[in-house]
Amino acid sequence: MFTLVSESFSTSTAEPIPPPLSPANPHLVFFRGTASTANPHILLRLAQRKAAPPPPTLPSPPFLSAATDPALAELRAMLSPAQAACRHCTDETLQRYLHAYPKKERAHSALSATLEWRAERGYDAPSPPRTCHFCAEEPNHACFFSLGQDAKRGWEVFYSCPPRSIHMDVEKLAHHTFLQLERALERSPKYVLLVDLHGMGMRDLDPRTAVGVLRALLSHYPGRLGQGLLLDMPWLFTWELLRKVMNEKTAAKVLMLSGTASHSYFDEWLTPAQATFMKEVLEMPGTPGSFPKSIEALRVPNGTRHVE
Repeated sequence: MFTLVSESFSTSTAEPIPPPLSPANPHLVFFRGTASTANPHILLRLAQRKAAPPPPTLPSPPFLSAATDPALAELRAMLSPAQAACRHCTDETLQRYLHAYPKKERAHSALSATLEWRAERGYDAPSPPRTCHFCAEEPNHACFFSLGQDAKRGWEVFYSCPPRSIHMDVEKLAHHTFLQLERALERSPKYVLLVDLHGMGMRDLDPRTAVGVLRALLSHYPGRLGQGLLLDMPWLFTWELLRKVMNEKTAAKVLMLSGTASHSYFDEWLTPAQATFMKEVLEMPGTPGSFPKSIEALRVPNGTRHVE
């Protein structure tokens, strides 16, 4: 369980000694000591000045066809005729559910719930929705959009920043988020989620948005999250609230970075245009609709913030 506790500053003029990094996750800092008015976000920056480089990419499960994987064939046999005819039920999809839920009965239950959820939204219809109609009304209503694929892994990179969203309607944000993800996963096997928490305040702390959307992402897109980054996490952000809806494998993919550690990650994994945008946007106040000019170099059509 990850805990962030503030530690008092020393009155010495010498450079403070950074607290130790977590042995389980070199990017997660544990602060221990007596409570004080010290800002833990500042301590986090100090501790991560010389943070270790990001961990290696997490391998995907090997892809097997129904002819070579008995469990996959057994799961497919459990599907109803309507489910088996759904275009979403590819061998790859079934294998991702078996990887997330090793017991076939549990995998079938989870997959059935996903197919019902997708049917309600028309994602597997002959003519599925392609654009977010809320974006047509207000281009910046939700700050969740693709930056394109990363430099090394071919994973889709999504940028999200609650304080930069103009509206905070839960249903509109969820509709926008899932539609963007649907479009991106047509061309990318996994996605990277960069969550910019810079400037986050009480306006942005509706748990229905964070927990509700996250639970749906993990339930209906198992095995798709390649990596998640929480950037510039403020002291009022509660990691434990999100941690409760994740299993251990998913939580291991989440990094909490700040300062130079964030820049090192951007330089290592993102394209030059993506890295430039991320560095500049983290220096800007987190206000609704505010973005640096470097966004123009990214594959985002005319400020509408939806995937092409």
